[in-house]
Amino acid sequence: TADGYYITIDNRIVITSQFANNDPLIGGRVTQILAPFQSQGVTRTQFFMNSVDTKTRGVDVVVAYGRSLAGGTLNLTASANVSETEVERINVPQAMADTFAGGNLAAVRTIILNPEDENRLEDALPRRKGSASARWLSGRVGALVRATYYGPITYRHPSDTLNEQFSAKTIFDVDLSYELVGGVRFAVGANNVFNTFPDRQQRGVNVDNGRFVYSRRVTQFGMNGGFYYARVQLSL
Repeated sequence: TADGYYITIDNRIVITSQFANNDPLIGGRVTQILAPFQSQGVTRTQFFMNSVDTKTRGVDVVVAYGRSLAGGTLNLTASANVSETEVERINVPQAMADTFAGGNLAAVRTIILNPEDENRLEDALPRRKGSASARWLSGRVGALVRATYYGPITYRHPSDTLNEQFSAKTIFDVDLSYELVGGVRFAVGANNVFNTFPDRQQRGVNVDNGRFVYSRRVTQFGMNGGFYYARVQLSL
């Protein structure tokens, strides 16, 4: 058994939202900064900035057990992760604060990390995930069954009326194999055998005329459904 509780504090590099030359909330300074480039049609700018403080707390647990069963060896493994990332602070560098003096520094913070980008840092992946697998091997025959749980997840739109909630899902994988001759093993199996998909988005604006049936902002697992295969493995 292995387990651990952890806390990490990071200063994150993010790509900012766009500073626009016609944004009234930041005092028109972008217009002055971009003036030398407007003949080339440049009206907005964004850049990487190391100014977001985050804290991540979590627990990892892994349990493994093996025994003999039905003339073979059975190995059981289970793991779980619970974690939470929070944006604690958005720092406006002093040089930028001086540049936008007289403007709205709260608006500058929103441009550095807008609500959607904050959502990506805090909720882009499930806060709870677990997996359990059983692998049995006896002579030439092998079998693997695995279940993976993905906790619920939330997409937070800049407008609260367009938030989306996606429920927890569990997907199952199966792999059956047989060694034909020494070093040659044939297998059939499936990843996501029951063809499970994430919840569909319900807000028409988020779906965007049918182009994004599943969220492109937050991700529990893949949106391609089941994958079924036959495989020949050669060991030299």
